[in-house]
Amino acid sequence: MAFTDPCVITCAINGPIARKKDHPGLPTEPEEVAAAALAAYNEGAAVVHTHVRDSNGEPTVDKGRVKAYFEAIHAAAPNVLLQLSTGGIEPTYADRAAQVEMLPRMASLNPATMTFGMAEFRNPPKEMRMMAARMKELGVDELGRINHDEIAKLYRKANVFAYPSEMAEIDCISLTKAMAAGAIPVTTDFAAMGEFAGRMIRSAVQALLDGDARLADSVREMDDEIDRMNRRAHDDLLKLIEEKPNLTPQAMNGILVSKNLERIADHASNIATDVIFWIRGADVRHQLSMSMD
Repeated sequence: MAFTDPCVITCAINGPIARKKDHPGLPTEPEEVAAAALAAYNEGAAVVHTHVRDSNGEPTVDKGRVKAYFEAIHAAAPNVLLQLSTGGIEPTYADRAAQVEMLPRMASLNPATMTFGMAEFRNPPKEMRMMAARMKELGVDELGRINHDEIAKLYRKANVFAYPSEMAEIDCISLTKAMAAGAIPVTTDFAAMGEFAGRMIRSAVQALLDGDARLADSVREMDDEIDRMNRRAHDDLLKLIEEKPNLTPQAMNGILVSKNLERIADHASNIATDVIFWIRGADVRHQLSMSMD
């Protein structure tokens, strides 16, 4: 798919796991979530996916709080499609399902029980079917007004379906449909490398600005992990070429992308190494590689 092709962008503006202590900018109050929704819309997102939080920043299915989120988002960004999460670990399935009675334009529909962090995210088949039927009755979409055949066509054009290993929620339905359409599910290491490299660059620059040698140390430690990811992605894609020679061009492109991401991480590690030298006067350029020999 070319960058000029029409597409629908969905932005998850908070999520169920992170808290304010993890990042003070996490939107949890209705006005904060509304501002995040408007910012996402202004950057091109057509859909915003949100998890409702209470006044303490904890996940909640309280209808009053759900209503406050709806009103704030609709007032700030009336043209954005709001997709409400019906997930959750602690609330009962009935309480989670009751949120669709608030008539969001869209809502998530989790088709299977899964491991979520260190907990079990339960989605019993019978109850899930009941919620799906109720959503259909109410006109609440799960995927929006996009024909499933059109989604399959996009998967076939993409050839490769990559999903990040660091996401707490992996869309199993999308993965299954992508495979059914003939797309290749790429190793999670390959997909996670972009997240890792981006985090390393941000941390390296922050270490430079703050003169933070400890943060620089952590960047250099992350470099070893992304090297391992690159090696695994390289091996997996070579194996793919052996099994499906007709996909050699796509696999080779994946190898090049993986290598380029690894090089970005190397540059971040170089910045971190310079920060450590400036602050501590220690040359640690070969320290990690020597310790691994």
